[in-house]
Amino acid sequence: MEEFWIGRVQARQKLDFEQIPVMEAEVTLENGVTGQAFVSGGILDSADEAVARVNEWIAPVLQGLDVRKQGQIDDTMLKLCETVHQVHMEMGEMMGVSIAAARAAAKGMGMPLYRYIAEKETYRMPVPLMDLSDSTKSDTMKESGRKDLLLPVRAASFQEAVQMEQRVYDNLKLLSQKKRKTGVQDAVQNAGYAVGRDIVRITGSEEEITTEYRTIKQISLFETGTLTEVYAAIMLAQKTGYGVALSGWLGETAVADIAVAMEAEQVILGTPCSNYWSAVVNRLLWIEEQMGKNACYENPFSVSFSI
Repeated sequence: MEEFWIGRVQARQKLDFEQIPVMEAEVTLENGVTGQAFVSGGILDSADEAVARVNEWIAPVLQGLDVRKQGQIDDTMLKLCETVHQVHMEMGEMMGVSIAAARAAAKGMGMPLYRYIAEKETYRMPVPLMDLSDSTKSDTMKESGRKDLLLPVRAASFQEAVQMEQRVYDNLKLLSQKKRKTGVQDAVQNAGYAVGRDIVRITGSEEEITTEYRTIKQISLFETGTLTEVYAAIMLAQKTGYGVALSGWLGETAVADIAVAMEAEQVILGTPCSNYWSAVVNRLLWIEEQMGKNACYENPFSVSFSI
């Protein structure tokens, strides 16, 4: 159907809330429906150069393709990277176009992105993984790259999990303001929860966490390339016994839809003080509300980790 053909792919530079240049990718169908995606300037060498590469190299090869054929779109971009040696394509800009195409297809078919990616009877909501690293570490620990992660596993829903995280974080800030020892365990207890029973705390380097718990394999959207590759990476991790913690980037909420559709066990959100946390959480709350009884929330450690 010609109405689903890609009529135009365009990238442009915009500014995020911190006035940092970002790239917006936009895919427009022949029927006028559009899909957009933002790529944070923090993951691009240069927003200007990324915009130029998308408009000069990616846009021409995608024009006329059926936007519903995500695999073909993604494969076309990857083959372009392999054959055009004189230009360096970045993962972030390809992912931006990939997400924009999926959004255009979803909008054209009248469905939310998560349902377009994978239409099912029930969906599992990801556990919001709160990374307290910047809030609790000393400078030495920050330099070592060690993580301080909290997972609200005892919650009955994603909404309740978010409320648990918010209470813990509020108590952590309160302890800090009173110049008391800002221990995470103290904050959890002050919030009315118990570490191990209600909230799982995991500390260590990314490699240590992946090896010891075998439940958190971090997959970053901006390091993967396309939606098709994200799906393949998640399937491979889960097939080999890992749970997946999916992370995105500032200004883009697609990680919420992707996590739900592809059944990533966790989604990395940072802390409640960040704009990224608020944007992704709000999207996930909306998704959970839309799904109603078709949404389920499960403890990712119920089998492989004793709490």
